[in-house]
Amino acid sequence: MADFIMPRTNCQDPDVLSSDKKAKTQHKLPKPYINLATLWCLQCFRCAVRHLDEEPFDVFHVACSIDVRCPLTCDECKDRDDKCDWIPQGIRGHVFELMALIKFVEKYWTDDIAYKDGYESQEKAYAELGTAINGLCTAFDDLVETHKKDHMLTGNVSDEAKAGYFAWCEARQHMVRPNTQYIEGLHFQYARRATEHLRLRMGEGASISWAAAICAFYLAVTSTVEKYVTSWSYSIVDQFPLEIPDL
Repeated sequence: MADFIMPRTNCQDPDVLSSDKKAKTQHKLPKPYINLATLWCLQCFRCAVRHLDEEPFDVFHVACSIDVRCPLTCDECKDRDDKCDWIPQGIRGHVFELMALIKFVEKYWTDDIAYKDGYESQEKAYAELGTAINGLCTAFDDLVETHKKDHMLTGNVSDEAKAGYFAWCEARQHMVRPNTQYIEGLHFQYARRATEHLRLRMGEGASISWAAAICAFYLAVTSTVEKYVTSWSYSIVDQFPLEIPDL
């Protein structure tokens, strides 16, 4: 029986490619993902806090991104088979306060800082600053949970609760007084953006605990820098992005 040799197919010729191979060789468009720097969900925020406990030498970062074609759940929660829990509108301004404070101390991880006793002082500073960030994040988490309970936004939220909360937020929009002053620095920009969103008034919900956490954070950072940093080219008071609450 004669041997039959099939002709070689030139794979560079698109006219002779099978439909499956053509599909594989088509260029795929990049997926429209958006990294959420401040609009992250609570689940991703809590993951970042746990990571800080485990890796205090890493910069605090909330990894949360969405596919704009399906924005109801972030990609990280999809991977964890979890459901996103977004920050309620009425306290959105406090997210920017939190991020302003975290960006304020991020320089000690990212910039070339001179420490008094070299690596030993740097290690101690990271540990103390990490503890300060952790305490601030815990207070923020408590603020969110208290606010949600006050407005019945936990569990299976009823339509009545949603409508009531929407009306509550709408009635407070007149309280928003954006700060138009521009000061260079991302921590100051976040602080300015905090004034563009709703926040609690002093005495509402967990606002006093949040204000106390800001004061504690300021004192902790000041103490840590004075103990371990050789010198700095700015005043902590001048660079602190928020007003120190008068408690």
